[in-house]
Amino acid sequence: MIRKILCTFFVCILVAAAGLIVCLSVPTLRISLGEALINQSLHEYFNGSVRLTNMQIDPQFRITLTGLNADFQAPSGPVPINIERIASRGSLLNWLVFKPVQFDYYGARTLGSIFEGIDGTAEIKLGEDWSFRMKGNVRGMGLEDLALFNPAQLAGSSGKLSGDITLTSDARQDPAFGLSLRVERPGGNLQARFFDALLPYLPQAPNRTQVEKITARARFVAYREA
Repeated sequence: MIRKILCTFFVCILVAAAGLIVCLSVPTLRISLGEALINQSLHEYFNGSVRLTNMQIDPQFRITLTGLNADFQAPSGPVPINIERIASRGSLLNWLVFKPVQFDYYGARTLGSIFEGIDGTAEIKLGEDWSFRMKGNVRGMGLEDLALFNPAQLAGSSGKLSGDITLTSDARQDPAFGLSLRVERPGGNLQARFFDALLPYLPQAPNRTQVEKITARARFVAYREA
């Protein structure tokens, strides 16, 4: 009886392995499998919208994804995004023994953006002691792009951002988000209401009075750098 159970178990494993090999060897099936896995794991963020142009897996199970498109589920509604390429540095088989896998990503930006986007690295560890760490170099991102995430505060704003972004999260503590951005000349425009949040932190005179006058008479405020 035990021998029959073991034989059945190993046959199931072989059939599953054969099916996986077939899927990985046929481009359309390989891409569909990748989309399904990503959508299942990140459904909260993309609501099943992830689509891939291509997916490659080498003999060491290092993966490369190209042309990832998805609708990020922002509070204001879905925001279409695109990532040009994601490539793992190590084998995905490391996840089977609960070791982290590092990834490089390139050209992360909102769909249709004219700016360069974000390049960076990410490290993902699975299992009970899971963790996620991400670092990004913002080569170019427009306030026009960020307006899609918060149209009430940023609609009509403009200016090219650059800088750094970090995000860490694990099973033991709440996520930590870091952001250091700058806007260089020629600058751009911001909604006047954006400066209302600064008023409590400005001295009564003369800066506070000057800001109050500007925001009272204009919908947008031009700036040269920030």
